[in-house]
Amino acid sequence: MKTMLSAVIVTYRSDRHIVPCLETLQARNDIGNGLEAIVVDNEAAGSDERHASLAAQFPALSLKYLCNTHNGGYGQGNNVGIRAASAPVILVMNPDVRLTGATPGQICKAFDKDESLVLLGMRQLLGNGERGRSFLWSGGLPPSCFGNALVAWSNRTGMYFPRWECIQGSCFALRKSAFEAAGLFDETVFMYGEERDIHHRMRAGGGKIACDWNMSYRHLTDQRESSIGSTVRQWKVRADWCRRHGIPAARFWKALRGQIRWALWGASFKALGRETPKTRFLREKLAALSACEREDGDR
Repeated sequence: MKTMLSAVIVTYRSDRHIVPCLETLQARNDIGNGLEAIVVDNEAAGSDERHASLAAQFPALSLKYLCNTHNGGYGQGNNVGIRAASAPVILVMNPDVRLTGATPGQICKAFDKDESLVLLGMRQLLGNGERGRSFLWSGGLPPSCFGNALVAWSNRTGMYFPRWECIQGSCFALRKSAFEAAGLFDETVFMYGEERDIHHRMRAGGGKIACDWNMSYRHLTDQRESSIGSTVRQWKVRADWCRRHGIPAARFWKALRGQIRWALWGASFKALGRETPKTRFLREKLAALSACEREDGDR
C-alpha cells in the first residue's frame, strides 16, 4: 500500500510527550501502512537511545526517526521531516498534541475530495476538553476590536474566514507539493508565528485553506505556564514579520501597547481595582514592551 499521509513531529526534550502523541496517532490509524510517522529530534544527545525505544514501542507504526544535525528551530526541523516524507499529504503535529478526534483517513479524504485544498485545519481542544484557539488573527499588527470579535466568534462557532484569520499552527495538514512550491517553513524564524507566514504564502499561491470543525485534536497548552520570556520572543517574531512586509515595527509596538492597556483596564475593572495575578502579569507585559521598544529603537 502506498503511503498516503506522513505525520511530522519535531521534538526537543519532549520525552514525556512523544510517546502519548504516537500512541494516539497509532490508535486513530485507519489507513494501515498508508501512514508513516516521522520524528525529527532536534536534540542530538541521547537520540540513539530514544530511537531504539520508540521503534520497540511502535513496531506497527511505520516510523522514521531523524536526528537533526543541529537545533535549527521548529520550522527547520519540520522542513527536515517534510523533505523525508513519502506521502502527498503532510500532517504537522506538535509533540504535545493528541489526535483524539480525527483519523488519517479523514484527512486524506478531504484532500482527495478537493484538489484545490492546500492547507486543512481542525478544531482545537485543550487537554481538559475545553475549547482552544483554532484560529488566530492573520495580520502582523494586533487586531482591532472588529478583529478580536471576529476571531472570538470563529473560535466559538467554527466559521472560518481566510481573509482575516489563519489556522492554529500546532496541528494542521498540508498538500506537500503546494507547500514545497511556497518555499516550506521560513528557517530564519526559530520559533513562533509560523502559521501567519505560512498562511499568507499559501494563499498567495492561489490554493484553498479550510478548517473541518468535525475533526479535532487536543493541545496540552493548558498544562503550560505563561512566561514573559516566551511572550517577548513571540512579539519580536511578529515585529520582524511586520518589517519584512513593509509595516514599520513602531506601528506594531504602538498597537500592542494599546491592546495590553485595554486588557489591563478590563482586568482591573473586573477585579474592582484590586491587584490580581492577571493584572500583575499585564503590568509586567507593559514593562517588557517598553524594554523591547528601547531595544528596537537602537537597531
